[in-house]
Amino acid sequence: VLLLGSGYVVEPIVEYLVRYDMIKHITLAGLDVNRSEDMAQKYGKERISSVFLDVTNEKHQQTLDKLVEENDMVLSLVPAPLHPIVARK
Repeated sequence: VLLLGSGYVVEPIVEYLVRYDMIKHITLAGLDVNRSEDMAQKYGKERISSVFLDVTNEKHQQTLDKLVEENDMVLSLVPAPLHPIVARK
């Protein structure tokens, strides 16, 4: 599962997802890597990784493309005006 965003709703979603063994890995991609790494420590570093990603930055588009391709599910928790950028992937 790829979780895009660093806002306050990310942690409750992570807490929910780690309850299910069928979810093997969660990638947290957003602007606040420290917060993502804290969540990985709290909920299981073996199942959670974090990546710095700015969906508005043209230089990060290849990384976004790769992350979307590598994951079976993408949850976009970025601000609503940024959803079209993610949806094009």
